Amino acid sequence: MANRKGGRPPARHPEPEPRSAQERKTPKAAALRYDPGQGAPEIVAAGSGEIAERIVATARQHGVPIREQPDLAAALVALGVGVQIPPSLYAAVAEVLAWVAAVDRERARKWQG
Repeated sequence: MANRKGGRPPARHPEPEPRSAQERKTPKAAALRYDPGQGAPEIVAAGSGEIAERIVATARQHGVPIREQPDLAAALVALGVGVQIPPSLYAAVAEVLAWVAAVDRERARKWQG
């Protein structure tokens, strides 16, 4: 099945199924580092529960944009720290990186007045 513009259909991303209602309620967070020209983005922090809360708090303290995507966060947490994201997550992560770039542009525009 091709998309409207032709070519390959959009990639499907693995969405881990939580084992319990408690696990679904447990917050998950991940932080990525991406340096263009250096390969795929790398997971530099990931965790659930208290660790996830610390990741988010640290990001807020440093002005890092935060985007809530529970399914993507769960997939990144499952991969672990120090791992480059796999091709199956490229589209989802590219969308997040594009959003971060737009947030950064908006912040720069506001600073310039």
